[in-house]
Amino acid sequence: MSRLLIIVLTLSVILIQSCKNSFDDKDMMIINLYSVGDTLIFENDKGHYDSITIVSKEIRYNELSEGYSGNPQTCWIEYQTIPPGEPELKSFRGPQGDIYNQNKSFISATKWEDSNPARVEIKFGGFGGTLPASNSLRQDDNLGDHFLIDHYCYDCIGVDSTDIVQIIWTPQRGVVQYMKKNKTVWRLIE
Repeated sequence: MSRLLIIVLTLSVILIQSCKNSFDDKDMMIINLYSVGDTLIFENDKGHYDSITIVSKEIRYNELSEGYSGNPQTCWIEYQTIPPGEPELKSFRGPQGDIYNQNKSFISATKWEDSNPARVEIKFGGFGGTLPASNSLRQDDNLGDHFLIDHYCYDCIGVDSTDIVQIIWTPQRGVVQYMKKNKTVWRLIE
């Protein structure tokens, strides 16, 4: 009986390993734009600064995903504001009560199918959006090739005036500019 169990477990591991959906070189170019310890400094037209530091980056396989075939590779990149802002609620009603953390989600990527690019989502300062397909690139003399990503609810009443409603992303540098709902534009300087 134990021999049969070992065979079944071995075959299960082989099956799980063979169904992995791995990041390709193009996916890794996006993921590798940011490393732990990177600091991004943005400046607005009035000379004010806004800065963040990348504090964690995790790449792993997601094991078996409920409702999806295969074993998608995933990446999570988190940041902290400088100086640290309000902690974010991470989980609630646990044995120790609510859990807050200074780390905020910045980028998440998931490779659902080897034949398609990874789905890359950006969360930053109240903004939530998905990096569009590479055929959505725009040309600009100052920015080069870039994506313009608008918040799904650009002028909604529920969006705070300090929330980011638009991001400009370049394949070479990542987030290079963002605009808050109050129309303040912040540009990456470092």
